[in-house]
Amino acid sequence: MKENKRSFIYDLENIINQRIAESDESSYTFQLISSGSGLMAKKLVEESAELAVASLEQPIKREELLWEAADLMYHLLVLMRANDISFDDLSNELESRHHK
Repeated sequence: MKENKRSFIYDLENIINQRIAESDESSYTFQLISSGSGLMAKKLVEESAELAVASLEQPIKREELLWEAADLMYHLLVLMRANDISFDDLSNELESRHHK
């Protein structure tokens, strides 16, 4: 993996913030945020289920698993943003649990 690719998750967080700030109604991200927590929660459950189902297939299709994991991560980041939780906040929480 290239070093610059590791930071894209932070870039994605910034893209999500930018799409929301622009209030562009054609933006899927803005539509999710504008819809409220109900749709965001529904999408998170849907994407989680799709990832779980993809992980049960034998043989596992890596590309499908990766696709579903990316969908889940995107929707998680949007839900986090809607609740004023940054990727750094999440990282700090995980780190604090590691040290317990």
